[in-house]
Amino acid sequence: MLTIEKLQEKLQEKQQLTHEKVTGLKELIEKIIDHSEIDFLKETYQTNSTIKEIQGLLKLLESNKITISVVAEVSQGKSTFLNALIFKDTVLDSGRGAVTARLFKVEHSDEYTISTNNRLKKLSSLEELKKSVKSLNENARDEINQENDLTQNSDDVLVTLPNEMLQKGIAIYDTPGFGSLDEALIYKLIQRAVSESDATILLIDISKGIKKNEMSFIKDVMKSIVPEKRYVVLNRFDEVISEDQKILMSEEEIQEEISNVQKSTIKELAKVAEVDENEITTYMLSSLKALAGYKSQDIQRVKESRFDNFEENFWKKVVTSKDKIYNERIGKANNLIIHTENNFKYTKKELLENLEQLEKLLIEIHKTHQEFSSFSKNAQSTFQKAIKESQNKQEKAFDKTDLYKEIEEILCGKIYDSINKIGAWDKAKAWSLKEKYIQRIEEALEDSMLLITPGIEHYVEHIEETISSIQNNINDVVNKINIGLDKYQEYNIDKLENLNLVVESNGHIQLNTNKDLYNDIGIDKEVFVLLAGVLGEVAITRATAFIPGVGLAVSAAIMAGMAIYKKYTDPNKELAQNITDEIMKEFKKKLNEGFKGINEFGETFYDKLNLTIGGYIAKLDEVAKVLENPQLKEKEIQKLTKQLQEVESYLLEINKLK
Repeated sequence: MLTIEKLQEKLQEKQQLTHEKVTGLKELIEKIIDHSEIDFLKETYQTNSTIKEIQGLLKLLESNKITISVVAEVSQGKSTFLNALIFKDTVLDSGRGAVTARLFKVEHSDEYTISTNNRLKKLSSLEELKKSVKSLNENARDEINQENDLTQNSDDVLVTLPNEMLQKGIAIYDTPGFGSLDEALIYKLIQRAVSESDATILLIDISKGIKKNEMSFIKDVMKSIVPEKRYVVLNRFDEVISEDQKILMSEEEIQEEISNVQKSTIKELAKVAEVDENEITTYMLSSLKALAGYKSQDIQRVKESRFDNFEENFWKKVVTSKDKIYNERIGKANNLIIHTENNFKYTKKELLENLEQLEKLLIEIHKTHQEFSSFSKNAQSTFQKAIKESQNKQEKAFDKTDLYKEIEEILCGKIYDSINKIGAWDKAKAWSLKEKYIQRIEEALEDSMLLITPGIEHYVEHIEETISSIQNNINDVVNKINIGLDKYQEYNIDKLENLNLVVESNGHIQLNTNKDLYNDIGIDKEVFVLLAGVLGEVAITRATAFIPGVGLAVSAAIMAGMAIYKKYTDPNKELAQNITDEIMKEFKKKLNEGFKGINEFGETFYDKLNLTIGGYIAKLDEVAKVLENPQLKEKEIQKLTKQLQEVESYLLEINKLK
């Protein structure tokens, strides 16, 4: 059989080990709250009730004492009952009316002490202790009767004294009687005692039956005590039948009458408390007779009081219940540790999953960066190649060598045909025929213009076609790059705008005057030279404009007539070439002035083409910056790795507590 002494030995061993575990758990949780770098774990313990739960459990584990409380209406014999149960002597004051007016907790100590409002008072004897307790009760009753501030009376009064029963590990709550003092305060004190007790005894004076004014109190108290901790004692059973009636009744009749009273009381209690009769266990006894028997060492009187039977059953149940309750607390402590460990394991799992996802994402980011870097390099190389090809095409298109050669051949042929009509070159007649030569040359120039003009038009048209071709080729490259950029649309990348530097107008190309276009690519519109009406800017000078120069050219050619005549078999051809050379000097000068607009257009187009391509390349560089930065993910991985190490350390600590 598990006695109080054996239970205390058992609980003391369990208490130390479990208390250390729960204290270790509390320190670990506090460390997480104060220092953890795992935000969601830290916030979990900051916001939930784990710390409060641990603190409450620690308080329950701090004492392995069996705590008993006794509650009753006033004058039901509470103090007498406790004197019989614990002290076997008149230690607690008893009497009619409200004797106890404070909540007293009584524990064992080698000294007599009384503690109230955090003040400890040591006393020299039991009598002195009784006087102090009596004084406290009287003062409390006076305060209550005068309706003064009762706050100071709501604190427990701790009383300690040497006692064999208390030394076994028992503590008792002596509660104020309900029904005569401030009921709200008294009920609050009773509730506190009940909540902190391993067993609560509801004491009812069976000799008077359940009074009407007791019903509300009994109902509230019965409901506030869990059935396994609730003991209903029907006190003063020996007064149910008067002494005179006992003389007139047989022993069987007396016992039957007492049994009937017990049964009817149980029914009434069940009805008042609104509980099942089977949930109510009652004990019929006389605490006054038992106390008298204990004090006089009259064993027969104790047996007659039925107190010994109650004690045997009560302590057996209380010890078993305390053992069960303490085991439940130990189980709760172990469950808290396991729950915390599972929380750490879940946290580790979440961190590992996040780390795995980040590592995969980092691989993808690096892959994306490598792919885009390769794509960008190829794109830039393609642009550079396109620029070079464009430059070659443009230089070739703007080259006037073939044009001037064609013009020179036309001029020389027409002049030759024209001066041949005068006849063979004759040195003697040359000066006299000067005016005629000039006339023929002017006619040749007029005829030449009809052939030269289409050549110039073709030259300009070829430039237009070349510029359009260059723009189209660049746009083909842009379109291919935009198709490549489709792969990165998750980063909200804008595509490259098509090149639109020149547009067609009135059958000819001209530079685009759309101001927004040039703002977009960062080019100043004012630097552009329009090509509209380019043929009008090219001064295709008629023969009349060359007449003064032609005269000088012919004179110079005649001056060289003698030398020509001697050297060449066809002096007219050489004369025509010389005249053509002289005319071409002026003609080239005039044409260059006329082509100035075209040249400026070509230079401007090429410069702006380079600027635009540079803008495309810069845009690709910007795209590289928009792509997710792998360094940020690497920092996140470092942080997660550190958090994993942290939670691993928590798991090691929690394993030590298991």
